[in-house]
Amino acid sequence: MEDKLVFDIEADELELFLEEVNEHLHAMESGILGLEQGANPALLNETFRAAHTLKALTGTIKHHRMAELTHATGTLFDGMRTGQLEASGAVVDDLLSALDVLKHLREEIVTLRPSGADTSAVLKRLQAATGGGAAQPAPVPVRTHREGRGASDLSAEQQAQVNACREEGQAILEVVVTARSDAFAPAARLSQAVIAVMEASQVIAQRPTMAELAKGQHANRVWLVVATKAEPGTIHHLLADVVDLAGFAVEPCSVEMPPAPAPAPPLPAGTPAAPAAPADLGVDKTVRISVERLDTLMNLVGELVTNHTRLLQGESCAPAWKSIGSSETRKWSSSHSALSSAKYPDCWEAPSWEMAASL
Repeated sequence: MEDKLVFDIEADELELFLEEVNEHLHAMESGILGLEQGANPALLNETFRAAHTLKALTGTIKHHRMAELTHATGTLFDGMRTGQLEASGAVVDDLLSALDVLKHLREEIVTLRPSGADTSAVLKRLQAATGGGAAQPAPVPVRTHREGRGASDLSAEQQAQVNACREEGQAILEVVVTARSDAFAPAARLSQAVIAVMEASQVIAQRPTMAELAKGQHANRVWLVVATKAEPGTIHHLLADVVDLAGFAVEPCSVEMPPAPAPAPPLPAGTPAAPAAPADLGVDKTVRISVERLDTLMNLVGELVTNHTRLLQGESCAPAWKSIGSSETRKWSSSHSALSSAKYPDCWEAPSWEMAASL
């Protein structure tokens, strides 16, 4: 019996999700057929955006084969819209073949059964058309640690984390991403770039933080120090998929821990010991926690918000609910405390009650 496929999507979300998928597949089909009449910039841009969005949608539900094939299709359109590739008859045929396979992969989301569609052959042809890899735009030079960033931007705890990751065999990279000055919602693009980097690495330091980006506190730029075991070029490849970036740089990070101080000479016998230094209470402590646990906590918070609102709305009809609402509030406080303590360094902030209630 065939194995049942599992995707990260709920049954009540499926209808709306498929509507979006069908919309983007239709836009891609129109764009591919339009190439036979000539490749105009507007058509190429629209088709590239459809492929890029479809890749993000299918990647979200973890339909990896569909996301990979859509990525290859979008890369081909990116090459054509930037003038690096020509819309030849062979390219159009390969794109139509890819579209047929994508439609079969879409049905897997409904049936949860393998369609039998083979993506390897069409992927090879698409990759051969792009010269064997992604048609990546040349990044615009941006400021790196050699121009002011480096060890001085990391706390002692972050520097220790860098050394620990190096000892585990991870590469330490410095990433600087700049959004286009005319981009729509540049903070969202920078946040998207950070999330893309996090797919292949662990963020050790980030300036500005995600919370600061959400408040618009940025200068069209974000700086990261990350640890990764991914193959060289992986982060560059991920960032190339983010639209509206003016440029990015991914370089080895030169952050090193300062040498350990020489041990102090032994004190003469009978010398009173120096008082212990007070604990540094100003260092922000962080813990690592699984994404699954954070998702569970966020789901609990959502349920608490919903129940609390319903209880308060029915308070006039049932005064006894008031005490239940207070109990729910206490549960919220406990969950919120757990969320606040389970955070990534400078990257995640637990929502306040007012923020959650407004969702």
